[in-house]
Amino acid sequence: MIETMKDAARTALAIQSASNLSGVVHSWAQVQSVLGAEATRLNKGTDWRNGHPINQLFVIQVGHLSNIPIDLGFDYMAAVAQVEEIAEDTLR
Repeated sequence: MIETMKDAARTALAIQSASNLSGVVHSWAQVQSVLGAEATRLNKGTDWRNGHPINQLFVIQVGHLSNIPIDLGFDYMAAVAQVEEIAEDTLR
Protein backbone atom coordinates (compact mmCIF):
# COMPACT_ATOMS: atom_id res chain seq x y z
CA MET A 1 0.00 0.00 0.00
CA ILE A 2 1.33 3.43 -0.95
CA GLU A 3 0.28 5.84 1.78
CA THR A 4 3.04 8.42 2.26
CA MET A 5 5.29 10.57 0.12
CA LYS A 6 8.15 8.33 1.21
CA ASP A 7 6.23 5.28 -0.07
CA ALA A 8 5.45 7.09 -3.32
CA ALA A 9 9.09 8.06 -3.82
CA ARG A 10 10.35 4.57 -3.10
CA THR A 11 7.82 3.16 -5.55
CA ALA A 12 8.85 5.64 -8.27
CA LEU A 13 12.46 4.57 -7.83
CA ALA A 14 11.60 0.87 -7.80
CA ILE A 15 9.58 0.97 -11.02
CA GLN A 16 12.56 2.35 -12.96
CA SER A 17 13.58 -1.26 -13.58
CA ALA A 18 10.04 -2.65 -13.93
CA SER A 19 9.00 -4.72 -16.91
CA ASN A 20 5.27 -5.04 -16.19
CA LEU A 21 3.31 -2.07 -17.51
CA SER A 22 0.16 -3.09 -15.66
CA GLY A 23 1.96 -3.14 -12.32
CA VAL A 24 3.52 0.26 -12.99
CA VAL A 25 0.18 1.83 -13.88
CA HIS A 26 -1.60 0.34 -10.86
CA SER A 27 1.14 1.68 -8.59
CA TRP A 28 0.97 5.05 -10.32
CA ALA A 29 -2.74 5.31 -9.54
CA GLN A 30 -2.01 4.83 -5.84
CA VAL A 31 0.77 7.41 -6.01
CA GLN A 32 -1.68 9.97 -7.42
CA SER A 33 -3.75 9.81 -4.25
CA VAL A 34 -0.65 10.53 -2.15
CA LEU A 35 0.48 13.37 -4.42
CA GLY A 36 -3.02 14.83 -4.35
CA ALA A 37 -3.06 14.83 -0.55
CA GLU A 38 0.40 16.42 -0.47
CA ALA A 39 -0.65 19.08 -2.97
CA THR A 40 -3.64 19.91 -0.79
CA ARG A 41 -1.49 20.00 2.35
CA LEU A 42 0.97 22.38 0.67
CA ASN A 43 -1.79 24.40 -1.04
CA LYS A 44 -0.35 23.52 -4.46
CA GLY A 45 -2.25 23.04 -7.68
CA THR A 46 -2.43 20.62 -10.55
CA ASP A 47 0.73 21.91 -12.21
CA TRP A 48 2.75 21.12 -9.08
CA ARG A 49 1.30 17.63 -8.92
CA ASN A 50 1.65 16.90 -12.63
CA GLY A 51 5.24 18.13 -12.77
CA HIS A 52 6.40 16.46 -9.58
CA PRO A 53 9.59 14.42 -10.03
CA ILE A 54 7.77 11.31 -8.81
CA ASN A 55 5.34 11.65 -11.72
CA GLN A 56 8.21 12.37 -14.10
CA LEU A 57 9.80 9.03 -13.22
CA PHE A 58 6.53 7.21 -13.83
CA VAL A 59 6.06 8.94 -17.20
CA ILE A 60 9.52 7.88 -18.33
CA GLN A 61 8.99 4.24 -17.36
CA VAL A 62 5.51 4.03 -18.90
CA GLY A 63 6.93 5.49 -22.12
CA HIS A 64 9.83 3.06 -22.05
CA LEU A 65 7.58 0.04 -21.51
CA SER A 66 5.23 1.25 -24.25
CA ASN A 67 8.10 1.61 -26.72
CA ILE A 68 7.44 5.33 -27.04
CA PRO A 69 10.56 7.42 -27.47
CA ILE A 70 10.33 10.28 -25.00
CA ASP A 71 12.27 13.51 -25.29
CA LEU A 72 12.89 14.08 -21.62
CA GLY A 73 12.80 17.87 -21.62
CA PHE A 74 14.05 17.71 -18.03
CA ASP A 75 17.07 16.47 -16.14
CA TYR A 76 16.33 12.81 -15.40
CA MET A 77 19.19 12.43 -12.93
CA ALA A 78 18.08 15.55 -11.04
CA ALA A 79 14.56 14.09 -10.80
CA VAL A 80 15.99 10.81 -9.50
CA ALA A 81 18.04 12.71 -6.91
CA GLN A 82 14.97 14.66 -5.75
CA VAL A 83 12.93 11.48 -5.44
CA GLU A 84 15.77 9.73 -3.58
CA GLU A 85 15.81 12.63 -1.12
CA ILE A 86 12.07 12.20 -0.49
CA ALA A 87 12.51 8.42 -0.14
CA GLU A 88 15.19 8.89 2.51
CA ASP A 89 13.50 11.72 4.41
CA THR A 90 12.55 10.49 7.87
CA LEU A 91 9.90 13.20 8.27
CA ARG A 92 7.59 12.01 5.47
